[in-house]
Amino acid sequence: DVLVYSLDVAIDSEQLRSINSLLSHVKNFMLKEKMMLSRPAASITSVPGERRSVLARAWWQHAFKAVQILCKIPKKPLSAKDLKDKSSLREMYISLVLEAKDAEAEVKAGNPVSPQDSALVEKLRSMQMMLPLKEILDWRMMARDRLQAAQAAPAKVEEEPDEQDEGETPEEKEKRLVEKFASQRPLPNTLQVKVNFQGFQVFFLAAQDGFWNTHGKPGSLVDKETYLDPPTLPLKKLKPVTRQPVLSAKVSNIRMEALQKGHKTFRIARWIELSVGSVSVINCNARLEQPSRNILNLKPFHKLGGQPVCIFVGATTWELHNPTFETGDTPISAMLEPWEGVAGHLKDTSAPATPAMLQRLGFLKDQIHDTGKMMTFVFSRVGEVRVIDWAPFRRRMLYFAKRGKNDMDTSLVRRPSQEAVNKELMLKLQKKVELAVGKSSMIGLFEGELEGVWARTVDHYNSLQVLCKQAQLAPLRWRVLRTGQPQALQLQFHNLHGAGDGFTAPSLSLLTGDGSFNLLPWRAAMFLLPQADFHTSAGKDRKRVTTRKTKRKTVGGREKKSTRAGSPGAKAFSAGGKASSSVGKRAQSSVAAADAAGFVNLTADPRGQTLEEKQRGDPLQAGEELSPSWFVKWCRSGKPKLRYVLWDESLKSIL
Repeated sequence: DVLVYSLDVAIDSEQLRSINSLLSHVKNFMLKEKMMLSRPAASITSVPGERRSVLARAWWQHAFKAVQILCKIPKKPLSAKDLKDKSSLREMYISLVLEAKDAEAEVKAGNPVSPQDSALVEKLRSMQMMLPLKEILDWRMMARDRLQAAQAAPAKVEEEPDEQDEGETPEEKEKRLVEKFASQRPLPNTLQVKVNFQGFQVFFLAAQDGFWNTHGKPGSLVDKETYLDPPTLPLKKLKPVTRQPVLSAKVSNIRMEALQKGHKTFRIARWIELSVGSVSVINCNARLEQPSRNILNLKPFHKLGGQPVCIFVGATTWELHNPTFETGDTPISAMLEPWEGVAGHLKDTSAPATPAMLQRLGFLKDQIHDTGKMMTFVFSRVGEVRVIDWAPFRRRMLYFAKRGKNDMDTSLVRRPSQEAVNKELMLKLQKKVELAVGKSSMIGLFEGELEGVWARTVDHYNSLQVLCKQAQLAPLRWRVLRTGQPQALQLQFHNLHGAGDGFTAPSLSLLTGDGSFNLLPWRAAMFLLPQADFHTSAGKDRKRVTTRKTKRKTVGGREKKSTRAGSPGAKAFSAGGKASSSVGKRAQSSVAAADAAGFVNLTADPRGQTLEEKQRGDPLQAGEELSPSWFVKWCRSGKPKLRYVLWDESLKSIL
């Protein structure tokens, strides 16, 4: 039983850049090491003439392998000849390691080193230069196991002859042998682990003052790092860099419990249970009342004992190696309900699997009694997921995540033929199918419930509003059945939402097991929101709400004030109603033309009206028919344009 208290971790952008740089260095080093495995040890000019042709061929093979690695050309699967060569190479290396061990033992005994031992060690070293580190470690472990087995040399235990009476029948003999082997059966091994993690919180801090607070044009995005102050001289004392909290991720009340029971020669059963209390990701730049503050939030539900959790995962695994069953052994019926968690091992061992349990297995029910197979049953439940994607903030985070990455560049360009591309696609498809269905000794049933999804993506639209795209998906249940021999994969999706709840538009059309279609209801919308709700939530380089400082000019001995607004929307009209720029003149003329033609003018701010006034003037509230009309649209460039808008009753949309 392990209890871990709350853990808080803070990482800034400079530390993240250092981590990315270190990972890139390790990646490039491993890539170079992989290429150096095939590099010959001698140059072509350093060997005699009769060996130059062999060495030149080795250098060309090294160049070919280097190009294959740099251009990421996929390798062909191992053939029977390749497997045979690999096996012979492994046996040769293991034999060299065992002979080197014998030579080392003679040296320790005080005997002089013979030329044969020196040549053996040199051959082993040269062979290790051409092998990956993983294969060296694996093959050395195999050599050690063989050496220990040879040193132990256990004596064979002779079986005692069965004493059979002259009057003993074959049935009595079989019964006696079964009782004899049952008395020698080992006891099951039981292991139980429980971990309770109170919480884990990660803070991301930005250490670039100039980048996060740069002076930019209102409404523009900053894609590179700039600084407010000019670079100081090296001899001057540098200003300490401050770190600004940007992102916070928190996971609390993590509980995990695992239990294993059985013996590896008969059957092994495992139960795993995982629950998470809450998951949240917060934008620290946004205020508490701004909608962009909560980036990710999972709504909790009640599961197992009334504990509020937002994620629950229950899994069971079952391995059957001997079909014999005794009192106390775990039956298959205790594994088919993973949503019960670890409490499933307390079931009655004599209770058989019910028809309802077997019906859930589908085509897997004929394989649950096969020996030598790994059976996995998983159930998960996730609360309602609420996600909001503020595009400027996401771009800023991606900028920080990419800093410090320095992968190896190459000028080589691969131009494969269409036949080669088709072969690669078939190989990739085959690998994905093998990954999806699992190995030949694996079968599995994965199912889960999702309480719903509410997602928004928001980006800049103009100087006053932002464009919001929203999608909602109703609660659903999904199920996946797979088996590796024969290869089969089946996916099922079911709607858990009741009728008449507003989710009537079908979305994902998925084939079910019987060949019919299952429609998952969803809703999608696109609308404009005021930019004030997202102001300064992606950093402090967004548009400024205050006006710039006034400049005083002297005209004819008198001081004249000229005020410049800080946003394109404020440049349209001045305080006296006159246009203060060319954009404002065009806007005023367009609005005047629209008013003269009887068009609807939406430039007036309706936020000062009461709710009754809004409903009184709203055609939807009054039940009137919406007639097409002209509207004034403010573009991102700050210029107004007229748009003809109408409502289509059949499509329930605005055109």
